[in-house]
Amino acid sequence: MNLNALRWMEAILFDRYGINFTLVEVNSTIALSHPSCPGNIIFDQLNSDFLMVGGKLLFGVWNPEAEGWSSVMNLPIPMPGMLPVKGDLIEKLDEDYLIHYDILGLAYWMLTRVEEVGCSDLDVHGRFQASSSHAYKYGYLNRPIVDEWFGVLGQVIERQWHEVTLKRREFRVKVSHDVDLPSRYGFKTWSRLVRIMAGDILIRGDFNALAAPLIKLKTKNKMWSRDPYNNMKKIMDLSDKYNIKSAFYFISGCTDVSKDSDYTLDHPAIQSLMIEIDSRNHEIGLHPSYGASLDSAAFFSEVDNLKETMISLGIRVKKIGGRMHYLRFTAPETFRLWGDSSFLQYDSSLGYADHSGFRAGTAVPYIYFDPIKKCQVDIVIQPLIAMEVSVTSPSYQNLGLGNLALKQFLELKNTCRKVGGDFTLLWHNSNMVDNQSFELYEAVLRG
Repeated sequence: MNLNALRWMEAILFDRYGINFTLVEVNSTIALSHPSCPGNIIFDQLNSDFLMVGGKLLFGVWNPEAEGWSSVMNLPIPMPGMLPVKGDLIEKLDEDYLIHYDILGLAYWMLTRVEEVGCSDLDVHGRFQASSSHAYKYGYLNRPIVDEWFGVLGQVIERQWHEVTLKRREFRVKVSHDVDLPSRYGFKTWSRLVRIMAGDILIRGDFNALAAPLIKLKTKNKMWSRDPYNNMKKIMDLSDKYNIKSAFYFISGCTDVSKDSDYTLDHPAIQSLMIEIDSRNHEIGLHPSYGASLDSAAFFSEVDNLKETMISLGIRVKKIGGRMHYLRFTAPETFRLWGDSSFLQYDSSLGYADHSGFRAGTAVPYIYFDPIKKCQVDIVIQPLIAMEVSVTSPSYQNLGLGNLALKQFLELKNTCRKVGGDFTLLWHNSNMVDNQSFELYEAVLRG
């Protein structure tokens, strides 16, 4: 690691443990030291593959219980980059502890997403897929392995420096809703409305679509009650019931008319919705458009549009977060855009569309580090653990809306709880149009 990466990793460790440690790289090792305690924790098996774009990693598994350590998951821990070891992985030597696995390198590789940089194996939307990842191929995508290894490192720290008291992070639920379609019919052009009505009635057998023209006419100063996608109030009611703050991410520009939404922020009904969300102390955030992930002009124009709209409506303007439309981003380029805006605090795009799980190996938010420019980026990554479409849709995991899906959501939620992370859940309002969907959503919040 270069000096910038070491300082960044020190900040990561401080956030995890609440202790100011120092990292020094000497003779192909990294020593972790405490400013007022003797001895070091030495990582003596640094793996350069963790730092290389396009590197191919080995894979092993380590059983901490066999050496007198514990696993937060009560399972052997995946060990990317290393085959199973002979002898102890962690040893006491005089005043020092030796760790024969590059935990810090693993964290760098996972958190920066080095694995994805320059990758050409992308889906039709230009996204790196779960199925292409090392974690998916070796079966640990549903494991927050960075958090698990930091749990082991925390035990070593406590044995090495008995005087220290490490911070314990509290589990949180972070619920968000990408406002792609706040109305089924209200913002459609008349020609588009007719085509959608025909599909709803003739293909899907939904005769409620006969009310579509009336819904369009009624969607003037606010969303109309009979609109099937007008369910924000119900969503906020559920969040209030479980003491959760919902985040609603609004699209504020258009770079692809076929992929982006059909509303604009200057529409009175959208502005009325934003005011209601803010008045109920829920969160308004940014949902950059389909083509904005690599288009700086479009990205910053959309940031400014949302900020100016919020100011004009008297909404409290502070640093906000959000998520890329379609989860469409490129690491590290898109994260640089987020970091270059003084208005943006966090990005919650870092999850897979085709599979739920721990894309960055963690459920804990963290400051991003650019593995190409070798510098810290001023944006917090809020890892996305599960999107409802990923779990329920026939196009992805295909677990439906019943017990199989609920089991998947709750397993991920409980895993986040075990590591003191954030269960970050995305659920689109446009996919909450029937009782079964709402019942599944509430069961996930309740569980």
